[in-house]
Amino acid sequence: MIVRAYDRANNEYFISEVYAIINIGYYEKYLVLQKTASIQGYRLIEYLNKSTDEHNMEVNINVISANDLPEPWISKDEHELKKYNSRLNATHKNDSFFSYRGYGYVLENDDYMLEMLKGKVLPVSIWDKYLPDTRLKNWNYIESEDDIHHLMSTFHEFHDAVLRTLNYVSGSGKAENGGMYVTDSIRQVSMIFDSDWSESIEMVFEGVLKLNLCPAKDNYCSDIFIATLEREDEIIRFYTGEKESIQEYDGTWIESLGLRWRFIKNRMT
Repeated sequence: MIVRAYDRANNEYFISEVYAIINIGYYEKYLVLQKTASIQGYRLIEYLNKSTDEHNMEVNINVISANDLPEPWISKDEHELKKYNSRLNATHKNDSFFSYRGYGYVLENDDYMLEMLKGKVLPVSIWDKYLPDTRLKNWNYIESEDDIHHLMSTFHEFHDAVLRTLNYVSGSGKAENGGMYVTDSIRQVSMIFDSDWSESIEMVFEGVLKLNLCPAKDNYCSDIFIATLEREDEIIRFYTGEKESIQEYDGTWIESLGLRWRFIKNRMT
């Protein structure tokens, strides 16, 4: 599982694999690897921002993708975690440890987990031999300015390209038993672009935040003159044109937490 995490104390966003999720609901915390200017190491970050009393709290963790794991997670309940709580001496449930879902090796050293439960940051080197990677094979991921430059130069800045298809998957719907689940757990948009200058590409935006689709008007061409791709605070912004700001831009644009792309065969579907 890949997430965008927010270190609220240092006002820093970062991308990380998830190594474990402890506790549930209001008390849920994610074990992530932070590599920012302020902190380098493994730590627990609370899912909810508890600095406000709002009914719908903001979150510190945004799930980008939940692909297959390199090895299965294990689960532990409160009874199985009793030895940790006896050493924590927690006076508040938020500081206790009553549920675990994650990689088994994280619990191999009791002291490591106890240190993190107390708010400590563990060195990057402690789990060097594991470093799970749930990114999909044969895809190019946009994770840096160099990645943006590579895509834009490879696809000739989208000059004379056209958007062939666009598909959105929310993650909500009806289950097999007929019940509805209404949490948008996927929020993924797939776009296919064709061009005379290049092989066609598929772009998959993950953890979509906003989407504006503006087709060509009647009696107008739909080809793109130039596109813009930006990345700030671990948010991807893509526009089929040049823009000053989203509010002033009249065209197709999208904001997401992640983006991957690949070449595909030139064929109509």
